[in-house]
Amino acid sequence: MRVSSPMRFSFRVRRIRSVSCAVLFFLLTVCILPVLQAQIGGEGAISGTVQDTTGALIPNADVTATNVGTGVQTKRTTSGSGYYLISPLIPGEYTVTVTAQGFAKQTQDHITVDALQTVGFSPKLTLGSTSDTVTVTDAPPALETENGTLNMTMEQKEYTNLPLTMSDGPRNPTSFVTLMPGVQSGGRSGEFSGSGSASYLDEVYIDGIPVTAPIQQGDNRAVAYTLAPEAIEQFQTQTSGSPVEFEGQGVQNYVVKSGTNELHGGAFAFVRNTIFDTWGFGGKVSNVNSLTGLPVKPVEHQIEWGAFGGGPVVKN
Repeated sequence: MRVSSPMRFSFRVRRIRSVSCAVLFFLLTVCILPVLQAQIGGEGAISGTVQDTTGALIPNADVTATNVGTGVQTKRTTSGSGYYLISPLIPGEYTVTVTAQGFAKQTQDHITVDALQTVGFSPKLTLGSTSDTVTVTDAPPALETENGTLNMTMEQKEYTNLPLTMSDGPRNPTSFVTLMPGVQSGGRSGEFSGSGSASYLDEVYIDGIPVTAPIQQGDNRAVAYTLAPEAIEQFQTQTSGSPVEFEGQGVQNYVVKSGTNELHGGAFAFVRNTIFDTWGFGGKVSNVNSLTGLPVKPVEHQIEWGAFGGGPVVKN
């Protein structure tokens, strides 16, 4: 009995420790998760200053960004120096409304926000009643005025209609990453070399969350093998001047589509077959039938088909 008692005591201690760790993990998750959500990258922002027509800064002005696709509104108030920052914002088109006491309300349409981007918007309000509205429908200039990062965004509509690399597998949504400014190919599809760095020194993100593998950094196979091009809204690269929150010597970020307030969807089929292939670049024939001596095209039979859809979350 004297031998078994310490064993029972040790078991109980380990059991208490396990329960304590579980409770501590739960409390940390509940308390810290809201903070972590506010720090997640992969989204965009709008910032600037609110001024009057003379250039004087206007404090305590309300700036509201409304997502055109979802109707979600994000509101901020300018500081004492007239500055505001609306963040985070999911990529999409926004309408920004600015109101201040003693000034007419101003509405700016067609502001496009991309991931990893801060759009600069500094409106100038005119004197008047808040019931008066000045609406600007022309899109503001698409210039990056908030930082000196070398980056570029490619939208889904641009690359899904182009011949993405298949390589006897599904279409690769990382096929065109080497077309971005400052990116050099490492030899294989999607292999990233930013501003002359060695391959696989960059960081790959999905919605701003890094997907570094235990054995290798900058491996984009997590995107190429798991995400369909139809599931990606856009992707960005950064090769110089990246903010401190991003790791690696260069950044790849892939944004997964989010739903809107309207039902939408589609179906697709992509076919590759020998009958559609040419004889080769420059008219050269690489394969010849050894019996007949006639040219033979490489055998290629591949088809990829599927469907996609999206819509709002309906409350009961």
